[in-house]
Amino acid sequence: MNEHNSHIPSAQLSANPQDANGAAQILGAPLSPEEAMQLIRRSGRGTRKRFFALSQEHRELFLSFLQGTYLKNQEHKLEILYDCISQHILDPRTHPDRLESFLSALLGQQVRIRKALPRKGIRLSEKSSILIMDFLVELADCSLINVEVQRIGYDFSGERSCCYLADALMRQYYKVRSERGRDFSFQDMRPVHLIVLMKNSPKAFRDAAPAFLHQEQHIFTSGVNVKNLFHTTYISLDTFRTLIHNKDIKTPLDAWLTFFGSNDPSDVTKLVYQYPEFLPLYREITEFRTNPKELINMYSDVLSLMDRNTAVLTLENRLKEANRRAQQERIRNEQVIQKKIQEIAKTAAERDRLQENNRNLSAENERMRQLLRELGQTVPDAAE
Repeated sequence: MNEHNSHIPSAQLSANPQDANGAAQILGAPLSPEEAMQLIRRSGRGTRKRFFALSQEHRELFLSFLQGTYLKNQEHKLEILYDCISQHILDPRTHPDRLESFLSALLGQQVRIRKALPRKGIRLSEKSSILIMDFLVELADCSLINVEVQRIGYDFSGERSCCYLADALMRQYYKVRSERGRDFSFQDMRPVHLIVLMKNSPKAFRDAAPAFLHQEQHIFTSGVNVKNLFHTTYISLDTFRTLIHNKDIKTPLDAWLTFFGSNDPSDVTKLVYQYPEFLPLYREITEFRTNPKELINMYSDVLSLMDRNTAVLTLENRLKEANRRAQQERIRNEQVIQKKIQEIAKTAAERDRLQENNRNLSAENERMRQLLRELGQTVPDAAE
């Protein structure tokens, strides 16, 4: 993307950043419900069919996006629509310069993407309702970078990240070893980066506020310098939003995190005025408002995948609940068994004590009879 400019040419955007019409100039003027429905009707039978196959809630959200009512109604952020469009306009296969700009701002050095890689190999089971964006790219220096945007930050972030990094590192290992053959050296391995942007962070990251950028560091207690190929960065977009609210966007990284983290029209206007290179990205988003056919296909596919994942998640939750109940039942059974064992052991101990008392009494009786015999006395019968 272009270098940061302080002003937008008037031919592109004439409104003042504080002007209520600023967002409309960037995101497009609102349409009436009738105009939005007319767009859908003109897009063909297939578009109409897919639109009316949506639930009432999703039809309303889709129409809200076409109308541009998100400019007025802050309750409808239309996250799903924005997310599937963002995935499209940031795709490194078609727009590598955009992802390069973000990575350069984050890493503090110029980044060049050599190619985008397909997600294959050990692919972890994910929920698309949580995972918004997932790109794996190879840089000019052969390093690998996996960029994710999550709607809700995953639990056990550290464990999951290690699995992802290990997957990418082994993928690189087999590729490099295959290419170099006997000349292979572990020095040929390049770093693997995982960058996770979370729109809503887990508690561990929220507790670290006001810090929103979490970059992993590897050190040894002895201070020995040993290279590590794993590099993990977490970004808490929710924390960032609270910090940037009503403040200037000062750096390219601030600009990108605002783009990723906020759909608020006032933030959009502020971002484009301070960093006009984002205007084409928002213009591409608004172009989808005039193209219901492509948008409904993307929207329906995302919702369909979410529905399938919701069904899988429901079954998984039921299985977890069944396992939890079974575990509780096992614990209760073990407690009952242990109690019975203790009762049996107590009964056996009491029996042994009584038997020992009987043996002691018998021995005492025998000793007394022996003394009586020695004294010439008649020894009474035991029965007496």
